[in-house]
Amino acid sequence: MTLSTIIEILAVVAGLAQGVLIMLNKKSNWIFYIAQMVLLVIFSTINHLWGDVAMNTLFIAYGVYGMISWNRETDGNGVTILTIAQTLKTVAATLFLWVISYVVLTHTNDPLPVLDSITTAGGLVATFLMVKHKLETWIVWFVVDVLYVAQYWLLPNQALYLMTLNIVWTVMAVISYISWKRLYDSKTVIA
Repeated sequence: MTLSTIIEILAVVAGLAQGVLIMLNKKSNWIFYIAQMVLLVIFSTINHLWGDVAMNTLFIAYGVYGMISWNRETDGNGVTILTIAQTLKTVAATLFLWVISYVVLTHTNDPLPVLDSITTAGGLVATFLMVKHKLETWIVWFVVDVLYVAQYWLLPNQALYLMTLNIVWTVMAVISYISWKRLYDSKTVIA
């Protein structure tokens, strides 16, 4: 078993734990999130996925920010939805990040610059929305996870464990959306 495979498996375990905890809206998800991102930085470096290296490094900072932000919440149910203006800004930010990522990645030895740039942009936006407790994060994550499945399948040295994790996460994104929607609906009924 290669070092890359061992790190991939450890990242999958941390990712599954984080996925279950975020689906349940638990603040402790951020501990596993940060651990997984550290492992994914190492994995992505080994496999020359430079967009993922940059993204996962930023995700470590997002994880710290998420932990601090979620610890400040008093009711544990800060789920909100995007306004139309926020949605337009989110789409614009995603497109901007995609173009920038693509331009940068085409100047590296990244084996999949198109997919890597799309998943990088989408993942950055989805995580920002997750930190902000926005319901729409799960729609973005669903799309990004489907694209990650393709990316890990198409890698020269297929990352089957991470591909499988992203298949699971695709399902979990649907369940998380339903769970967070219930939290949002219960908050709006109470308010």
